[in-house]
This record gives sequence, C-alpha cells and structure tokens, in this order.
Amino acid sequence: MLFNFQLRALSEVTPWVYQGHLYLNWFGLTEGWYWLHVNEKDDIFRYSPELLAYWQQEYLDEPRRLPYADYYVVRFWQDLLDILPRILEPLPPRLAQLLATEEQVNQWQERIRQWETLFEPSGEAEETEEEEQAGREMWDTYLQASSWWYDRKLDTHPLIAGPHLWFWNNGQHIQACWDNRKLYIDTIPAWTAQKGQIHLTRAQFLDEVQAFHGRLFAEMASRIQKMKDTYQPGRTDRAPMPAAFSANRSIYAPLPQKGEDPEERFWPHPDIALDLAKLEKEQLTRFQRLASSFGRVSSGEEIQVNAVFNAMTKMDRFAGLS
Repeated sequence: MLFNFQLRALSEVTPWVYQGHLYLNWFGLTEGWYWLHVNEKDDIFRYSPELLAYWQQEYLDEPRRLPYADYYVVRFWQDLLDILPRILEPLPPRLAQLLATEEQVNQWQERIRQWETLFEPSGEAEETEEEEQAGREMWDTYLQASSWWYDRKLDTHPLIAGPHLWFWNNGQHIQACWDNRKLYIDTIPAWTAQKGQIHLTRAQFLDEVQAFHGRLFAEMASRIQKMKDTYQPGRTDRAPMPAAFSANRSIYAPLPQKGEDPEERFWPHPDIALDLAKLEKEQLTRFQRLASSFGRVSSGEEIQVNAVFNAMTKMDRFAGLS
C-alpha cells in the first residue's frame, strides 16, 4: 500500500481543550500516525533512526510509539485531496519534458533554488522605492515561473521540518519525487527517505487514493459506532460542547492539549463533551469530498505555458543563469 496510517486507540485519543472544557470532534478523533511506502527502503514520513534514538534519550517518560509522523490522519487525507485535481491533470508537454528524467528533475529543483536565493535577506540598508518595486516585479515573475510546480507539492506544514514531496502527471504516469536532505530537527536528519522518485500508472495511483480513503472512513465509522454504543445518553452529568464550537465555529488545535488528570482521557468519561449527531454528519460530508475532488479535475485553471517559460527566462536572467 502506498498510503498507510494507524489511528491512535480510542482510549488514548487526546481531548481538545477550549476555555477549560474538554471535547472531541471528528477531526480530533483521527489522531494517529501516517506514512507513504514508496519502495523497499523508503517510507516517507518515517523519522530517522538517529532522531528516534535522540528522542528516546530526551523523553524517557514518553511511551514508545510508531516511528512515523504523529498527527491527525485526516489532515494528511485533506492535503492530498486538495492537490488531487492538479495531480490528475496532465502537465502541458513542454513542462512535462522539463521533468522527463530524474536528472532533469534535479536540474529543475536546483534552478528554482538559484532563483530563491534572490529573495534571501541581504542585511543591507533599507531599500529605495525603486528597489522595492523591482523586488515586487521579481517576485511576481517567480510566482509565474514556479506556481505550477508548487501547486503539485503536498502541504506538510503541520509537521516540524515536514517532508518535501511533489506529485505530477506527465501524460503517461503519475510521478512523485521527494528531497528531504536539508531537513533537520535539533540538528539531526529528520527523515529516513532522503531523496528519490517513483512513478505509477494513473489507474494504480487512483486505486491507492481510493483504498486510503475507504480504509480511513471505514475505521472512523467503526470508531463513531463504538462511541455511540458507550456514550450512555441517559447520563445527566455529561459536559456540554463549548459554546463557540456549538455555534459551528472551527476550533483548531495544532498541538493537542491533554487534560490534567490522565484518567480523564479514557472513554467514556462525562468530562469529555461530544456531539454524536455532528460526528455522523461530518463523516458523511467528508466521505463525499473524494468525489468532489475528482469533479474538479477538468475544471482547473489552464497553465499559460508561454507566459510560464517567459517568466523562467526572466528569472534566469535575474539569477545570472545561462
């Protein structure tokens, strides 16, 4: 399987906290681990042995967990679906040719790195108005030249030193490349998968996406049913949902906050608020999002190839590249 995950045991899911109230929602219930098995030696989102050994020494009281990214699995699913229409749309032939071989992919990424050095702080005196205007023009040119590439990069920002991973369609295959050689956590290489590239047929890739989607929602359906079976609706001491959350405002907790008493984390507990009807509704709404992503494939903005290549030429001049 390409896309893999494991949900944290329901009894160990971390309640969210809002104004002193503990509660759980659909997003928070997907707490767990995820990774991509790309080949026999590489799992993207697997932490390096050196980093795992360092953490084991630094955090002796923490239980040993899986060696993969530890976050909300739905965020990984969500970020994948966000770029899925771009992944499935074949690149125009001229752009696909830029990425025809692994060597060409390396050359393209190095070219972008050279462009990006132009935006590094110089430490010089404050810019004049003319210099600011020239800088804005250069930035606009850079976006024109490179946006098509970054539109196909998986968002991994919730993670510290999140892996760099791109997907694109060359008209024949779905290709993926990763380059995590410069990603460190506490001066230690962050990930086992340093650099590489794979390709799958479009059908293979779609099968993997649909299998990931199906497994996630099957496990969440089972989790919601288990909560319904143990909810004890007759109790009168169940904590209410926080007022802001009840009003459909999104409460986002990038880092889960634990209750002060570890015993309060075990399910069911009256101090943890739930809205079972909302959980079931969100399960259905999110499940339908995959079909929605497929529906956007043919409606994406067309890449203006000539404008992109003109912008590339200008960026090369700015960067002094031949």
